[in-house]
Amino acid sequence: MTSQTAHAIALQGLVKSFRGHGGPVRAVRAVDLVVERGETVALLGPNGAGTSTTLDMLLGLTEPDPQGRSATASASGRRRPVRNGSSSRV
Repeated sequence: MTSQTAHAIALQGLVKSFRGHGGPVRAVRAVDLVVERGETVALLGPNGAGTSTTLDMLLGLTEPDPQGRSATASASGRRRPVRNGSSSRV
């Protein structure tokens, strides 16, 4: 990635785990994704692949785990925090 502000969406090292009966369950494992302005992208995967969790984190509905590196998004230029140390524009 050259500059996160140049991309409509930029996810780097996105991670999310949940507590399971046998210990932590890693729902999202170090996702990297760049979407440029004007691109149309579909995020597809089988049940339990982490697609909904990834979108929830991008929208700020779910907070990524601290070990995730960064997540930024821009659509209208309005900024909102995604998690500590990163922000998004929606």
